[in-house]
Amino acid sequence: MNKNLIIALVILIFCFSDYLSSQSQTSVWNGQISPIEKGSGTESDPYWIETAEQFAYLSTEDAKNKGFLSAYFKLVSNIDLNNLPWTPFGTAAFTGVVHSNGYVVKNGEVNIIGTPDPADWDGNLGYDFASWKRNWTDASQATHGKTLYEFRDGNIRFWTEAGTGQRPKLKTVTQRYKTGVYNWRVYIPQMEMHKKVSIGAFLYYDDYHEVDFEIGQGKADVRSEYHAKADEVLMYLTSQGNPWHQSIHPIKSERWYDLSMSISETEDQQYLLVWLLDGKEIDRVKLEYGKEIPFGIYCSLENLEFMGDDYSSREHYVLFNKVGFTPR
Repeated sequence: MNKNLIIALVILIFCFSDYLSSQSQTSVWNGQISPIEKGSGTESDPYWIETAEQFAYLSTEDAKNKGFLSAYFKLVSNIDLNNLPWTPFGTAAFTGVVHSNGYVVKNGEVNIIGTPDPADWDGNLGYDFASWKRNWTDASQATHGKTLYEFRDGNIRFWTEAGTGQRPKLKTVTQRYKTGVYNWRVYIPQMEMHKKVSIGAFLYYDDYHEVDFEIGQGKADVRSEYHAKADEVLMYLTSQGNPWHQSIHPIKSERWYDLSMSISETEDQQYLLVWLLDGKEIDRVKLEYGKEIPFGIYCSLENLEFMGDDYSSREHYVLFNKVGFTPR
């Protein structure tokens, strides 16, 4: 199946309903496409996916143009994709929500653009408007009174304006998070070359106890050093102190990623930090502090000096779909 398929299966796998049930009705795909007929696409009245042909409809240009890719859906039967080849028409990222409703999708290898595998974690801190409003508060800098984030189509969207040093940020209301697994689901769009705009998913206590994902184009000399391609951005994994530690990794833009930090406690009661990208370990460091340092969790889009050579000439944005924390 085409790896660029824009379809709900990946979203479906990590958005299971709380009430799973045993269902036997199965729609087997015959390679055809059918429009979705029931529901209005809202959270309270999601579109019904009754057949495999309707499931396949979500990959079409018509579905994209009619706004289906940011709507709510529920399965009302099992879907068997029948291992048939699939040539998608749509190319925009799926940002909607599909509830499995106790049903499954099988016999099809599908992928959202840029998301190699679905995550198995729950966005318990940020996943809908109510959770973002309840658990998060403003932490912006240099925005001069402007609010540069909003809840749109199931995501928190941050943006910065052209030619500015704006730094819109949200942080958790409480700063009490210690050992556990921290997750951010983030869409990394195409960004201007060599500009200072940086996407941040990070943990903060103070300037000497901060650990980060920071993602942006990077300065020209750094991009050259790491052989970054035109469609890649640089992902900085950083401990800002105690100890200072940093590694840099090119990754593709225009994709959804699951960014994770796993923090455990060593035998000498220090934090061991592991950075993961889509569930795969990228780097690790033993920190020189432990549970006496509780973190706040942050999401941001900032203009940072280290990330680029110049300020941007256009608006930039980032989407945060979910944020979760699992203590341990």
